[in-house]
Amino acid sequence: MSAPITAQDMVTRVNERCENRLGGTYTPAEVLRAIDDAVNDLYLVQQERYQDHELDYIDVNFADTVWDPFHVDSGQGIEEFQLPAYIYRIRLIEDTNQTEPVEIPHGSLAQKELAREAHFLRQVQMHWIWIRGSSVRGRIGFIGGATALSQFRIYFVRRLPPLHWGSVGATTNVARIELDVLTPSLTRTGRALLTADAYIGALVQLNDAAIPLIDGQIRRLTTYTGAITYQSTFDEVLAAAPDVAPATSPYSLIPQIDPEFHELAILKAAFKLATVVGGMQTMDALSAEKTERQMIFDSATQVRQSQTPEYVDWQEDFD
Repeated sequence: MSAPITAQDMVTRVNERCENRLGGTYTPAEVLRAIDDAVNDLYLVQQERYQDHELDYIDVNFADTVWDPFHVDSGQGIEEFQLPAYIYRIRLIEDTNQTEPVEIPHGSLAQKELAREAHFLRQVQMHWIWIRGSSVRGRIGFIGGATALSQFRIYFVRRLPPLHWGSVGATTNVARIELDVLTPSLTRTGRALLTADAYIGALVQLNDAAIPLIDGQIRRLTTYTGAITYQSTFDEVLAAAPDVAPATSPYSLIPQIDPEFHELAILKAAFKLATVVGGMQTMDALSAEKTERQMIFDSATQVRQSQTPEYVDWQEDFD
């Protein structure tokens, strides 16, 4: 299996493959924007082709929804739930109050289809819809038969944060990292987010040769406090604490696509940069390899429509 490539290393590799028309290299910020676009394109395809039950999900208590009698659909009031910022697209919602989870259909189905299928889907006719009006986060609403619902599960495609690298903050320890997200920052390269929960699910690699126990270690972030303390919790504690003073341990985010497709993201980013400035020689040089890797990606992800996706244990596979 291919080893994952950090955002910082990706920028170097893109510049190795793609020079600008003045004979220099692109700035890290320019390259990171192109990499973010490439990673997001591949990530969405990869997620859309996975089976629903291999997607990320959250479990929600119906008590966390809010009754809104002023917002109606088909003459009925709506129970609304505010979605976390990291949810980009919903693939499936299930009523998990049953012995066997039961799908709650989406309101985009024609009413006659809802009426026909409701008998098979639930004991009561209910569906969910998107609620507009939130500029940062989305909301969903449940219509009809909501009183029978006590808990539900949302399968979703994650909204990826932009990639960056920087140095850990002062409150970093073996169990958590304080991300380098403040602006201005003397050590961070790339855009950062202060929105709570934005980095949940993100992968981070610690890079500190002075501390061999953590150098090269990869962790998934399970929380993010956002503008409060900028802290994220590791999914597994480190064997040693990163340096926070006087020097600080560097880190870099890792694209959240399968490592075997990291090279394709690099090629797509380099190709995009060359397209912008009319770098025909670079485009010609990259075209054949980009096409080949794209075919491998398409083939691999098509197979996963009928196969359980491979689970990547990031640390075990790459230590």
